Amino acid sequence: MNDYILVPVEGHKNLFRRKGKLYFRGQINKRFFLRSIPETEIPAAERWIKRFRAGPGRAAAEPVKIDTTPCKMGDIFKAYLVGVARYGSPGMLTVFANVARFRKFLVPEGPASADALSSAGLTAERVLDWARSYLGSEPTDSRRRSARSTLRQIRSLFARRLVGSGAYSGLVLPNLAGFMSATPCQDPQHRYRMPLWEFIGAFLKEAHELEDTWPELYAAFLLMYYAAARPGD
Repeated sequence: MNDYILVPVEGHKNLFRRKGKLYFRGQINKRFFLRSIPETEIPAAERWIKRFRAGPGRAAAEPVKIDTTPCKMGDIFKAYLVGVARYGSPGMLTVFANVARFRKFLVPEGPASADALSSAGLTAERVLDWARSYLGSEPTDSRRRSARSTLRQIRSLFARRLVGSGAYSGLVLPNLAGFMSATPCQDPQHRYRMPLWEFIGAFLKEAHELEDTWPELYAAFLLMYYAAARPGD
């Protein structure tokens, strides 16, 4: 019965003997393991333990260490271009405009150097700092709309459908919750104003021919005009 009991080897903390064989007791992440030693003599066993601790046997026993350092912005831009090409939208002109806007958001004075920055800087504080500089002390409605548009463009790189498609697989991204939700300003409220009659009259004067030739289009024009659509619309 005593043959099955591990007997400590005198003078060695983690070396044991059982049934004539030597065993090494190690520890990984607070868990102990027992490993048989293909040696019968103490000096040879000590050399084996040193090789095991420093060699591939030890490395195989330990968990793999994962690098958790957030990736560079350049890696994100490259992955974004590849992901969009695979996903099929938006168009490439929009894609390149989004990247260019993102670079300028990060480094206004030298956008080309933005690629070397760590993505760890994508925080709510970064958005608010940029907004203070961009909007100034007395922002106009146009400036606020422009700021909101810029944020929509750069945040589109992390759209749910794009991230879900695996565009950034293999990259270590920081926690983007604050960066995606920070709201430094609101769009100005749009109040409907009925156009003055001289503008309506001028429009009707030019559109009356359309009423006879294409009444459906004439009705659409009227609807847009009375709904205060912009001239471009």
